[in-house]
Amino acid sequence: MGARLIRAGAKGSVWLTAKCERPWKELHRQKGELATRQQTQLNRYTGVFCDDGSQALIPEMFRREGQFPDGRGNKIAVYAFKPFKWRLYGIITDIAEMPGFVGLGVDPSKKQDKADQDLLKQVAKDAGGFLADLRESMNEQAGEQEKGRNSRRRRSGD
Repeated sequence: MGARLIRAGAKGSVWLTAKCERPWKELHRQKGELATRQQTQLNRYTGVFCDDGSQALIPEMFRREGQFPDGRGNKIAVYAFKPFKWRLYGIITDIAEMPGFVGLGVDPSKKQDKADQDLLKQVAKDAGGFLADLRESMNEQAGEQEKGRNSRRRRSGD
C-alpha cells in the first residue's frame, strides 16, 4: 500500500493512499458553493499542517479521533481533517524525519457530528498494513545501501 505526496511544507507533509486519492480528486473537480467551501477549507487546513504543524490547527479543523486496534496487536491514533461535511482520516507518522499525515479513509458526505466508528477502525487497520509495508520498504532500502557500501569496500580493498 503506497501513498502519494500531495502537499509539503516546512513542518510536515500530507500523503494520500489510492483509496483516498479518488475522493480527493472528485472533490476538487466539483463545482458549487458546498464543494468550493470544502475545497477551500481542506486546502487551507492541509497547508497549515504542512507549514505550521498540527498544533496550529484548532479541533474544528483537525483533531485526534481516538486510538483503534491496527490488526497487529497495537493501537494507533487516527486523526481527521475536518472541512465542512467532508472528512479525511489518517495517521501521523515520521516521513523523512518530519511529521507526515497519511490519508487512509474519506467520508465524502459527512452528515452527523460523531465520526463513523467502523470507518475509524478500518483506517487503523489500514494504517497497520501501511506502516508494516513502509518499515519493510525502509529495511529493504537500508539493506541495498549496505550491500552497495560493502561492494565499494571490497573494490577499494578496505
